[in-house]
Amino acid sequence: MAFLKSIILVFIVFCFIETIQFGWNVDGAHLNCPQNERNALLSFKQGLIDQTNRLSSWVGQDCCKWKGVSCDNFTGHVVKLDLRNPFPFDEDRYYDSFPRSDKTYSEACLVAVGEVNSSLLELKHLNYLDLSWNNFSGIAIPKFFGLFHELTYLNLSTALFGGNVPHHLGNLSTLHSLDLTSHDILLFHYYSNIPSLLRFSDCSLENIPLFHSTLKNFTSLTILDLSSNNLQGPIPSAIRNMTSLKVLQLSDNLFNNSSVLDLTSLHILDLSYNNFQGPIPSAIRNMTSLRVLQLSGNLFNNSSVLDELKNLYKLEVLDLSWNEYAGKMFERFPNFSSPSLGDNLETLILSANRLTGYLPNWLYQLKSSLKLLDLSDNSFEGRIPTSLTKLFALQVLDLSQNQLSGEIPMSFGKLSNLKNLVLSYNQFNGTIPTSLGQLSHLTYLRLHANNFHGVVSEFHVARLSKLKELDLSDNSLSIKIRSSWVPPFHLELLYLDSCDIGPQFPNWLQKQTGLYRLYMSNSNISDSIPNWFENLTFLKRLDLSGNQMYGKVPNFISPNIVELYLSSNRFEGSFPQFPSSLRYLDLSDNIISGSIPTNIGYRLPELEFLLLSNNSINGTIPSSLCKMLSLSYLDFSKNHLSGVLPNCLGDLQRVVVIDLTSNNLLGTIQRSFCHQSEYLTSLHLSKNNFQGEFLSGLQNCTSLSILDVSDNKFSGEIPTWIGQNLYSLRIMKLSSNKYNGSLSPKLCHLNQLQVLDVAGNNLSGNIPHCFGNFSMMLFNQTDFNGFDHDYRYQDKLSQVIKGRELEYTKNLRFVTNLDLSNNIFIGQIPEQLTNLSGLNGLNLSRNHLTGSIPKKIGEMRSLESLDLSNNHLSGTIPQSISTLTLVSYLNLSNNNLSGPIPSGNQLQTLNDTSIYDGNNELCGLPLEKKCIAPQTPTYVDRKRDGDGFITIWFYLGMVSGCVVGFWGFCGVLLFKKSWRYAYFQFVDSIIIGD
Repeated sequence: MAFLKSIILVFIVFCFIETIQFGWNVDGAHLNCPQNERNALLSFKQGLIDQTNRLSSWVGQDCCKWKGVSCDNFTGHVVKLDLRNPFPFDEDRYYDSFPRSDKTYSEACLVAVGEVNSSLLELKHLNYLDLSWNNFSGIAIPKFFGLFHELTYLNLSTALFGGNVPHHLGNLSTLHSLDLTSHDILLFHYYSNIPSLLRFSDCSLENIPLFHSTLKNFTSLTILDLSSNNLQGPIPSAIRNMTSLKVLQLSDNLFNNSSVLDLTSLHILDLSYNNFQGPIPSAIRNMTSLRVLQLSGNLFNNSSVLDELKNLYKLEVLDLSWNEYAGKMFERFPNFSSPSLGDNLETLILSANRLTGYLPNWLYQLKSSLKLLDLSDNSFEGRIPTSLTKLFALQVLDLSQNQLSGEIPMSFGKLSNLKNLVLSYNQFNGTIPTSLGQLSHLTYLRLHANNFHGVVSEFHVARLSKLKELDLSDNSLSIKIRSSWVPPFHLELLYLDSCDIGPQFPNWLQKQTGLYRLYMSNSNISDSIPNWFENLTFLKRLDLSGNQMYGKVPNFISPNIVELYLSSNRFEGSFPQFPSSLRYLDLSDNIISGSIPTNIGYRLPELEFLLLSNNSINGTIPSSLCKMLSLSYLDFSKNHLSGVLPNCLGDLQRVVVIDLTSNNLLGTIQRSFCHQSEYLTSLHLSKNNFQGEFLSGLQNCTSLSILDVSDNKFSGEIPTWIGQNLYSLRIMKLSSNKYNGSLSPKLCHLNQLQVLDVAGNNLSGNIPHCFGNFSMMLFNQTDFNGFDHDYRYQDKLSQVIKGRELEYTKNLRFVTNLDLSNNIFIGQIPEQLTNLSGLNGLNLSRNHLTGSIPKKIGEMRSLESLDLSNNHLSGTIPQSISTLTLVSYLNLSNNNLSGPIPSGNQLQTLNDTSIYDGNNELCGLPLEKKCIAPQTPTYVDRKRDGDGFITIWFYLGMVSGCVVGFWGFCGVLLFKKSWRYAYFQFVDSIIIGD
């Protein structure tokens, strides 16, 4: 027996040793993937451009250690290949507010060169493949992907494959999860065997024949994503049979009926951005398993929505943003019983509705669960209730874009879990409480565009060690932080526009080497850019405009800089060197001198905005500009540039604005100037020495909105094709040139025209009567949306109005002006011009016009400036001119006008006698010459005056008739005795009869 026990013990020890040894062998095996699989991965890598060295670990023999590769622990075979882009362009709005750009995403992409290498078929044990958010350059999805027979997970979403998805993927019988987002699917039924997850977002499913009938075969799905497919009508009835469905995502479609939604097993339901309207579907009230309900971007408007959803006690996320909820509907206390809606609610989003009133006090009932509260973009008013500070679990609070006022409560310091605080675009006032400095988890603090004042010191932010974004811009704050202070945080975004920071550059910023954006415009800084700026290597956007900074622009600006705003300072010296990454450069309003580098187009190939206006730059415009294929905004105005324009400027296909105003440029404009610039909206060539005929190449510029070629030496006739081809023109300024001929009535086809200025030419003939039909001059332009430019660029135009040359920028969209002065026009002023009741300025001076001033000129009610001087006008000044209540500049001098000057209203304030000089027959104030005839009474409306005249004569006639009738009757009774007896007998008979 003892012997047997010994044998058993030896056997157990032997098995134990073998087990350990096997484990060691297994551990050793999983470190070395099979050679053929390693080679397959390397062949696959050779077909990819790895821009950011994501695959730099793919070296050596142990492919199981390579990034993105996972192996089976026992066999060593590659089972997982995860090459998803780490920077997908789908940032979380609330928890991850770091502003990734499309460039950050694109740089991290793996880019395919040619077809995907079929060597991947050596990975016979692969069960997980994720290539999403990369760039496969439009090549087709490989058909051999359908041969991965052990594949359970396949994600090719947003990977920029081209063509239709091959039906061969339907052969993947073991597949549980398939994501083909943003790929075109031609045959839908091949995927009906997938038992679990199906993501077909943005796959053009609306083009698939029999899509609805095919959908009924997908009965075993647990996750279905059909978002962004332009599907319309009611939700497919086949979804009703998917009884195992846990997640249903139908967002970004055109669904309008949800009657089939009776799936009580759903955990996530996303109906956002469809065409649903009215009350929330009643079936949703019974989905008691729901955790996430997203209904944003519809037309829901039922006022009792929270009461209707009160039974969804498991709900964690409720998004009702961008709907039609209005009024004070959320002020009322909801009927929260237990269990109820508020028990587990973590996210409540009501933004972008039309809610009014005060912030609801009942929110404090969600204090144990609520983590995200977004009430932004509504019309809430009043103060922040102190009850809001009882939401101790709150991590994100967004109250921006409302009408809230008062001070930030000191008790905000109790919200110890707060990560994001957004109070921007309100009417908050007072000082910023130091209690915000107690929020140690705070990551994003945005307080811009309010009425805060006072001093912000290091005590406000000394404990905010996790702070990534600080936005205090557009307030009346003074930033007073000791230069020796070392911040505990590492900012990525800092916005201090319009804060008082100066005069020195804030020294504490030198430790913020991770800054991505730095905005300090209009901050009263009078200093040079410090040398430590070279350490801000991550900086992509820098705005120091509107200060008093001086010295040279340093060459050590961040190598990653994308946008650089240095306008309205005192920078000097020659044109600086910038990194090739630059896309937006604004050096306008400085003292930059010298010439533009001839190779600028090669040095800055990515440039989209090049703004150098109002400097002292000389030399010629380099032809290398044409190498900037993305150039959209080019402004060299107010410099000393000379020479001719490069012929290739017309090849800039994406250019929107070209402004070369006020230089010394000369020569003719090539006929091909605009033959490819289909986006050209504004062309400013004024105040140069250009010559030749009108730009025939502009016939192709159908998007042109502003054309200013004034103050040059252009000649010839103004072509008739302008009215046919340039139908988008809003402003046409051709003044101070040598144009001749007449104005064609075809110009009247320019329905969008609001400024027509042809002053100072040799134009002749009659003024076309149809000029009175310019529709944009018929009404005040108070609702005009302006010019479709990038928000970072402001168009500008100078106009002679009220006898002075004024430059219009932000208010340019409201200007309406018709200036035909200093030409040789003949004939009468067309009566039709008085239809232009929205016109601000009318200048017809210095022509040969005859006849009288139109009698209805008083109907041009928006006129602020009227100049008819130096013509041959005759007759009297119409009485209606005194009804022009806005006119502040009037000049009728040097004509043949006669008679009394009208008085009344605004006209009485224009007491400068020179505006009537050269009209010897005029009389009355403000002239010393008195009128012989009685002074003309103050003008009143003719219609009203006529009515009063008729009324007076009516009453006079009635009274005189009564008097004559009464005495005539009495006279007959007095002198005719027989009539007198008869009358009294008649009266007696009436009395007796009564």
